Amino acid sequence: MLSPFEAFTTMEPGRQIISVAGSTRLGIYGSDIGWGKPLRVEIVTIDKDTSVSLSESRDGTSGVEIGLCLTKDDVERFG
Repeated sequence: MLSPFEAFTTMEPGRQIISVAGSTRLGIYGSDIGWGKPLRVEIVTIDKDTSVSLSESRDGTSGVEIGLCLTKDDVERFG
């Protein structure tokens, strides 16, 4: 099995890489570090490349929140 670094260096030209940050099992919305429970969670590291973030649903229904960081033009095309 290739290491992540080897996988990037041996990719065929024209392939696209998408990374995923976060987890649906961290229980972020249930945590309280003294300021109360969070109302909204965003993974800020996804603004550096083509990435998406995953976290558990804010309302606790076992759903998934998916975060995207896009340019203005990409947002318009996505919509």
